Amino acid sequence: MTLTPEQLAECENLWNQAIAAAQSQDPPQLDILLNRLTQSQANYFADRLDDWLSTEQVKQLTPEALTTLQQIDRRLDNLEILLKWEW
Repeated sequence: MTLTPEQLAECENLWNQAIAAAQSQDPPQLDILLNRLTQSQANYFADRLDDWLSTEQVKQLTPEALTTLQQIDRRLDNLEILLKWEW
């Protein structure tokens, strides 16, 4: 599914909020944000994480930034498991 420019802007805004929540060490806020994602938004996050974590770009990350992305990745994995259980 292709995102409209509006949907893409919303995903980017949510992504920035997730990064800020993870960096502020606010797991409840991050969980709330991630739990509200639609499937297409969750896919956007997963693609964004894959881009960072599976390329040479990961070498450019500070340890703190890598930890932040890994936190989001783990929570998305947990969310995906929960979504499967709900079906």
